[in-house]
Amino acid sequence: MSKELLEQSGRLFIHHLCQHRQVTHIVIGANFKFGKGGTGDSQLIRDIYPHITVQDQNLVRYDWIDAPISSTAIRRQYFTR
Repeated sequence: MSKELLEQSGRLFIHHLCQHRQVTHIVIGANFKFGKGGTGDSQLIRDIYPHITVQDQNLVRYDWIDAPISSTAIRRQYFTR
């Protein structure tokens, strides 16, 4: 994972993910956000790529010491070392 990737907006991130691949389905967890500042969500994917089926899943939330395990928390830990 690069800092450049972490700086991408949700729109740019999903564009780079889908532009050269034959993506037909994306499954994401409820309340899932992507892109810098959490600017991307399942509706953004539907708006940009209406031909892609987006399935929202209610996934089990896992907590660690009274806080949800999240990719944001993992990145903060990884990049602050």
